[in-house]
Amino acid sequence: MEITGKIHRIGELQQITNTFSKREFVLDITDNPEYPNYIQLEMIGESSEVLDKVKVGQNVTAHINLRGRLWTNKEGVEICFNTLVAWRLDFGSKVQPQSAYQQAEVLSEEGGEDDLPF
Repeated sequence: MEITGKIHRIGELQQITNTFSKREFVLDITDNPEYPNYIQLEMIGESSEVLDKVKVGQNVTAHINLRGRLWTNKEGVEICFNTLVAWRLDFGSKVQPQSAYQQAEVLSEEGGEDDLPF
């Protein structure tokens, strides 16, 4: 899956454990200025070094995986956490911002929507 937008913020590297680190960033994917739309993503481990090459305001395309996990709190309530993990960024003059509608059209043309079982 891909999402294109403008870098709004880049966070610092967070060392979670001895072997796990991540770096969060925020993409501005606003189609209409009246309704701002920002998405937080993260890059894990060494792949996060690519964020040193981009600047706030730069257009990028993030290739992402959706991840989630379940957790049960002390009261026995199950909670689902979701994470958007970027594993590659494309940047430079070839990247053009796309609206959500344009991205959906591309998926539809590629057959990405038709392979669903429902």
